[in-house]
Amino acid sequence: MWNDEFTVKVKNEELKNCLMTVWHALECPHCHSTDVVKNGFSAEGKQRYLCQDKKCSHRSFILNYSYNGCRKEIKKRIPKMVVNGSGIRDTARVLDISSH
Repeated sequence: MWNDEFTVKVKNEELKNCLMTVWHALECPHCHSTDVVKNGFSAEGKQRYLCQDKKCSHRSFILNYSYNGCRKEIKKRIPKMVVNGSGIRDTARVLDISSH
């Protein structure tokens, strides 16, 4: 869980510049464990996280990938397209990802 502080817009003048702490519960997208810690930054400057569950098959992850080919939804569609006879270039064009 990480906390982020931000200013909240309120109508009450007494609370106008009040800071609130909001806790975000991070969950591993692979094993759904909440035992997650920060693990540095990627080459693109995105925050990297590490799942500390020993049974998790993918321990490191990024919440918002900059390359669409890394997204879970895209990875699920690729094998279906291959089985249906789509080539690399066709798959890359339809899914809007790079073939290189």
